Amino acid sequence: IVKNRCKSGDHYWVNAYVTPVFENNQVVGYESVRVKPSAEQIRRAEELYQRINQGKPAIPRRDRWLPVLQDWLPFILVSQVGFLIGSWLGHSWGFAVAAGLSVPLGLLGLSWQQRGLKRLLRLAEQTTSDPLIAQMYTDSRGVQARLEMAMLSQDARLKTCLTRLQDTAEHLNEQARQSDALAHNSSSGLERQRVETEQVAAAVNQMAATTQEVANHVQRTADATQEANRLTGRGRDIAGETREAIQRLSTAVGETGLTVTQLARDSDEIGGVVDVIKGIADQTNLLAL
Repeated sequence: IVKNRCKSGDHYWVNAYVTPVFENNQVVGYESVRVKPSAEQIRRAEELYQRINQGKPAIPRRDRWLPVLQDWLPFILVSQVGFLIGSWLGHSWGFAVAAGLSVPLGLLGLSWQQRGLKRLLRLAEQTTSDPLIAQMYTDSRGVQARLEMAMLSQDARLKTCLTRLQDTAEHLNEQARQSDALAHNSSSGLERQRVETEQVAAAVNQMAATTQEVANHVQRTADATQEANRLTGRGRDIAGETREAIQRLSTAVGETGLTVTQLARDSDEIGGVVDVIKGIADQTNLLAL
C-alpha cells in the first residue's frame, strides 16, 4: 500500500503490485499494476507507517508471541479438559489417565496442524508472504497472516496477468485492425495496378497498331521516294535528250539562217537578172515600135 503525493500537495493511496520485466532472462525494468485500496488496508498501512516513523518495531512484540499462543491453544484446552475429567473422577489415577490422554492428543493435533501449516508456508514462499507487508492487508498474525498475504499476492498476480493479457489482446487486436487495413489497401493497390496494367496493355496495343501504321506509311513513303527517284532519273534523261534536241535545233536554225541568207543573196542576184531582162525587154519593145 503506497501513499503518493500530488503536485498540489494532496495525496492518494494505491494498492500496487510490482513485477519485474524480463528480456533474455534479464530484468530490464519493473511494471506496477495499481488498484484502489480498501479503507481497512489504508488504516493498517497508516498504523504501520506511524509505528515506523515513531521508531517503534514494525511488528509489535505481541504479534510475535500471540501466534505461538494460538498454536498451543488446542493443547492447553485439551489439558484443561483432562484436568476437569480428573477432578470429576476424584482419584489420582483419573488425573494420570487424563494427562496421559490429553498430552498425546494435544501433541498429535499440534503436529498435524504444524505439518499442514509448514506445507502451506512452503507453497507461500513462492509468492509474496512477508509478515511486514502482511500487516497492511490482514488483521491476522503469524502463519495465518503470511498465508493470507500469499493468497492476496496470488490474486494480485492473477489480476496482473489478466491485465497484461488484456493489454496484449488489445495490442493484437489493434495490430489485426492495422493488418486488415493494410490488406485492404494492398487489395485496392492491386486492383489499381490491375486497371493500370490493362490501360498500359491497351496503350501498348494502340502503340503497336500506330507503329504498324507508321511502318506502312514509311514503306509507302519509301516506295514513293523510290518512284520519285526513278522519275527524277527519267526527268534527267529527258532533260538531257531535250538539251541535245535543242542543240540540234539550234544547229538547224543556224543552218537555216545561212540558207535564208544565201537565198536572200540569190534573190538579189535573181532580181538583178530580172532587171536586166526587163531592160532588154523594154529596149526590144522600143525597137519594135
